[in-house]
Amino acid sequence: MSREYVSAVCFSFCVFHIIFFQNRYEAEKREFLKIEEALRKEVKALREEQETNRARIRELEQKNDDLERHERNNQQEVVDLEKQINDMTEKLTLLENELAEKQTATEEVYRLREEVRASQRPLLMVGPLRAERHDDTPEEPMPLEKQKQKPKHVSLSISSSIDGNEKSNGVPYAVRHVVMDSNGNDNAEISTTPLSLSGGEGKGFANCVNRIVKDLMLKVDRLEGILTGLRAQSVRR
Repeated sequence: MSREYVSAVCFSFCVFHIIFFQNRYEAEKREFLKIEEALRKEVKALREEQETNRARIRELEQKNDDLERHERNNQQEVVDLEKQINDMTEKLTLLENELAEKQTATEEVYRLREEVRASQRPLLMVGPLRAERHDDTPEEPMPLEKQKQKPKHVSLSISSSIDGNEKSNGVPYAVRHVVMDSNGNDNAEISTTPLSLSGGEGKGFANCVNRIVKDLMLKVDRLEGILTGLRAQSVRR
């Protein structure tokens, strides 16, 4: 074989390898470009998704902050409502106690007024009872015999103005005799002299009654002052 033939074969072999590797390089380059393009698209999509996720995260964080703030506001409102409920409960308790005190004081004042009113009734004597006349013409004197024959019914009555307490305390009371004629009409009313306590017993009893009345009046004044103060406090509130 000649040298030229060998050189030609070597040259053709080199050219073949060059073309082969060149084609291979071109193919790999095209494939790499495809992969690079795909990766770039994927990176772009991932970046867009990342931006979307970041925006979503910011929105969620804002919503979370709003929810936390709303929860704090709700907790504060609950605390305020509990405080208001406690204050209202205390006020209601105070008002109930004040109402009970007012009711008790009113009952006590009413009772004391009744006692004072009862104690201010005539205790030592009762005035004579007299019958009312229908005409002002004087009656003719009657003979003693007719006066003895005319009365048919005599009734003994005790004055109704004296209550049970006065009787139980030994307070004297007046009696009256009503003379009835044969027709059942009142002709005249003869009253006995009013009874009264005598000597030191009457004075001691009167002093005791006066002391009781003074004590009751002092209690009434004190309770009226308490009621006035309570009314003033309720008006200020």
